[in-house]
Amino acid sequence: MEITKRSKAVLAGAMALGLGFVAAPAMAQEEDPAPSFEIENDTFTAGSWGEGVAFTVTLPENLEVEVDSVVLSVGSMGADGGGLVGDAEAELQSDGTYTGVVLPEGSGPVAPDADGYPEYNASAGYGYTAEDGEEVWVWAESASLTILEGAEVNGPSEVTGAELAAGVDLELTGFASNAEVTGEIFFFNPETNEYESIGDVETLTLDENGAGIVEITISYDDGSLVPVDSQFRVDLTGADSTVSHWMTVVEGEDDDDNDDDPDQPTPPDSVDTGR
Repeated sequence: MEITKRSKAVLAGAMALGLGFVAAPAMAQEEDPAPSFEIENDTFTAGSWGEGVAFTVTLPENLEVEVDSVVLSVGSMGADGGGLVGDAEAELQSDGTYTGVVLPEGSGPVAPDADGYPEYNASAGYGYTAEDGEEVWVWAESASLTILEGAEVNGPSEVTGAELAAGVDLELTGFASNAEVTGEIFFFNPETNEYESIGDVETLTLDENGAGIVEITISYDDGSLVPVDSQFRVDLTGADSTVSHWMTVVEGEDDDDNDDDPDQPTPPDSVDTGR
């Protein structure tokens, strides 16, 4: 069954939910019919989206509006909220259906934890321009995606500046046997609201079980510690898997020795990796 969710909202607002549909109620008039869609593969292995989520979308017959575009989306939901993982615009085919592939960039999917999170889902919607000039999006009911156990990275999500300076271990599991893993370290710049590359991870050859440990060391050249609230992301890539790990710097016992830290976190000078 498809459920129509009609909302006079811009696409960005709709997609931010990451759930493939818009929760705003329809106007008190006849609702627009929802599209239907099929996906070729709804099961993926943690760490890799493979060739992506392939959609075939069918619009309702005898639509009374002119469709501007058909969009495909993949979203995730965690215990504290969700977001958009990836989207793409579908192309019209000769048989009247719309097809396309969503291949999320960056980190691959993550297998659910004991509480069932994160959850991944897919949906499709069409947009048209209403008589009052506003953009209206009509979404199908979302479909769940299954993520099997696979490549993972485990490590602390909160670290102190002193711990980063001494080296933090990240544990890799679930990769291919004897895989060579490379990576990149990113610093979140609060002024640009973007992650910026600050260094590469040395190539690491995993063991026969596809496991290994990489040590991440981050500090400033003058010996000062990375300040509280600094945020980092480490991307690690094997032959067919990419995983990401996020770390936030929190207050530690050595912070009193670091009073000269800038109020706004700045990119560290020294980054070292290995094991």
